[in-house]
Amino acid sequence: MAAIGLAAGLGSFFAATITTVGLIFSLVLLRSPRRWVRQRLARHFETAIIRMRTGTNPSGVVSELHETPGLDVRSLSVRRDEDHLVVEADLKVDATADISDIVGVIAAREDVLGVDLA
Repeated sequence: MAAIGLAAGLGSFFAATITTVGLIFSLVLLRSPRRWVRQRLARHFETAIIRMRTGTNPSGVVSELHETPGLDVRSLSVRRDEDHLVVEADLKVDATADISDIVGVIAAREDVLGVDLA
């Protein structure tokens, strides 16, 4: 971008025009490959908020999060609210893993009241 402005400022309008057309053309052509790479290869980040019954041990949920393939737990906190226990986990999810399947397995546990993704 700066090179285009520099070329135009120095009076080389032909070079600035050709470079601008080439830049716009390459940005349009590379949009589809970029989208494909992001969908297939990229990791994305999610925050899971898991509400558990009071008096239950959160170690089962924590172990399940750590042992799930395609899922990296970046940080984890457990806190007690008024009527339930809250496990909050920052997750790094591989492109091959389906976060809804993982959340479904955790939400189906008897000690879990609900799971939200933020």
